[in-house]
Amino acid sequence: MKRDRFLSLLAILYSAFCLLAVPQIVKADNITRSCKASYRVHLGIARDSANAPFFKLAGLDASILGLGTNRDTRTMISASGGCGRTVPNRCRQRASKALEQCARDHFANPGQFPASCTDVKHYGEFQNLEALMENMVCRRVKEQYRNITFQNTPKPFSIDALPEVNILGDKGCDKKLQFQKIVVQCPN
Repeated sequence: MKRDRFLSLLAILYSAFCLLAVPQIVKADNITRSCKASYRVHLGIARDSANAPFFKLAGLDASILGLGTNRDTRTMISASGGCGRTVPNRCRQRASKALEQCARDHFANPGQFPASCTDVKHYGEFQNLEALMENMVCRRVKEQYRNITFQNTPKPFSIDALPEVNILGDKGCDKKLQFQKIVVQCPN
């Protein structure tokens, strides 16, 4: 009987040890990792109000959000993803997916701010992507060609543009999204 009590007590102590010690061994602290993104628009053909091409903008692009350069990421938009300490790339994949979803939702409805963008840092000021693209693209074209061709530019004019989003960061982040060609209207 003493032996049975001893074994029962030993089993209880062992169980208590397991319940208290194992979660500490297995527990992996939660961490976050982030990815950054920039929006760019590659410009194509400028057209007059009758939709006739009057100038090809080959090689010219405009940064829409962020600096649009892979070297300087201080003002780029970003998102974070959480995960366990042992799987940091999963955090980045989640962050990349959040940026991708935000971009896809916003390009699907450029005049509306999507709910999927609320957790993206530095994005809140870009409520109306359509107006932002118009402003940035038209201004970029006018600045670049101010002294050459655009003195005699028909007004209004439009520009064929191909938007893209570059998602950058460590392993799990890098992705380039290209969207359908859009036509940006430049009023004057």
